[in-house]
Amino acid sequence: MRGRTQRSMESCKLQDLDNAGPAGAINSSVAEMSKWIMLQLNHGKFPGREERLFSEAQSREVWTAQTLTPISVEPSPVGVLRPQFAAHALGWGIRDYHGRRLVGHTGGVSGFVSRVILVPEESLGMVILTNAEQGGAFDSIMYHVLDAYFGLPPTDWIPNFKDAEDEYEKAAKQAMADSDRGRAANSKPSLPLEKYAGVYNDAWYGPVTIKKENSGLVISLNHTPKAVADLQHWQYDTFKAHWRDRTIEDAFVTFTLNPDGSIDHFTMAAVSPLADFSFDYQDLWFTPERSAAH
Repeated sequence: MRGRTQRSMESCKLQDLDNAGPAGAINSSVAEMSKWIMLQLNHGKFPGREERLFSEAQSREVWTAQTLTPISVEPSPVGVLRPQFAAHALGWGIRDYHGRRLVGHTGGVSGFVSRVILVPEESLGMVILTNAEQGGAFDSIMYHVLDAYFGLPPTDWIPNFKDAEDEYEKAAKQAMADSDRGRAANSKPSLPLEKYAGVYNDAWYGPVTIKKENSGLVISLNHTPKAVADLQHWQYDTFKAHWRDRTIEDAFVTFTLNPDGSIDHFTMAAVSPLADFSFDYQDLWFTPERSAAH
């Protein structure tokens, strides 16, 4: 999670990962992860053992690029890290650094952020486990080790990543301020609020429910009990979902009407440019399950 909005930990209670078990429900340690890294670097065999868990051909396949990924322009403090290529392999991300191929993956849930990085040509692997909830924390460690291993001049990456983070934050605040200034604050919804209420479905996520409560609207993501938000009117037929669980990123909810004034669908978009990529609001397309009118 590079430079994304830092989530506060409101209590010491661990996050319930039942709905995202494959992404972050394995408890491990440096000792265990080190063995797993050695297995990967040794192409399916533990050093000193005869048995093989997967073949060298399978090892090469999972490290082979499948989908090219965009190469973004990094802030100047870390601009030298911009790769020449970047792609998704099978369960791995690959990119280059000073002529070496890096194979890795990050992971993060509230209070736990990690990175695994392999340099197959150098038989080098790292696992970095932190509770910093900032990508710059483990990246500064990773690049410090890589620079030393590659014989590069030493760089203090900690202030560089901190300066880059500050640039991201500044740009995000400016973008949100520009959005506020461009808002038609005196506009009104096209329909009475009760007309927006109803059950809507997205083909991927499933159902959400919008209800009128007191003088406003409340949206609930049916499969996500904690995802309950007050819909605050933003402009025209766009509302801002202010989630009651503040670990969830706020989103714009925009309704599109049919010529007869009925609701055709609504879409969502994260409010902050720094919203964690896990909140894929932009991929959701909700259509009414039944008439929104009551």
